[in-house]
Amino acid sequence: YFSHIVREIIIPLIFFATVLTLINYFSPHFKLKRLADLLRDLSIWALGLLLTVFVGITAIQGITGTVADAVGLRAAKLATGTFIPVVGKMLSEAVETAAGVSLLLKNSVTITGMLILLFITAFPLLKLLSLILIYKVASAVIQPLGDTTLGDCLNAMGNCLALVFGAVATVSLLFFIAITVIMGAGNALLMLR
Repeated sequence: YFSHIVREIIIPLIFFATVLTLINYFSPHFKLKRLADLLRDLSIWALGLLLTVFVGITAIQGITGTVADAVGLRAAKLATGTFIPVVGKMLSEAVETAAGVSLLLKNSVTITGMLILLFITAFPLLKLLSLILIYKVASAVIQPLGDTTLGDCLNAMGNCLALVFGAVATVSLLFFIAITVIMGAGNALLMLR
């Protein structure tokens, strides 16, 4: 849901702010700098608010899910140990062992997921950083040559790409936090046994 908000609302806001910034530099009749700044600021505020809400919701879900899982595990152990005659205690211990093994499996899958997420997001983030650097260097080189408008425009493009970098990094961070909370909830379940 949160990545959908970034893709459908925040990224178009950033692109629209970029277009307005470019119009501001190349058109002597239309001055849209304030509107472009407003849209850019809205996208920054929306990313910050989105990250804050996501962290809050994820923390609450992690805590409630852990307690519910721990209660379910204890109920299964109690029911197995109490209601199955003769071998109930052994089956109860087997349930606990199975829960521990499933936790180890979940942690290995979680770590694999985090590594895959790192590899998936590293290339686009590095590409965006290199594009930002190219625009900033081009702006710095062109300005002394006398074309101030083009230099300012390239600098603005670098700034807008920095916002796109922030949006992509935020979504990556949201996925990373979600995976971490899931892993932490499983580990807390182990401690509550």
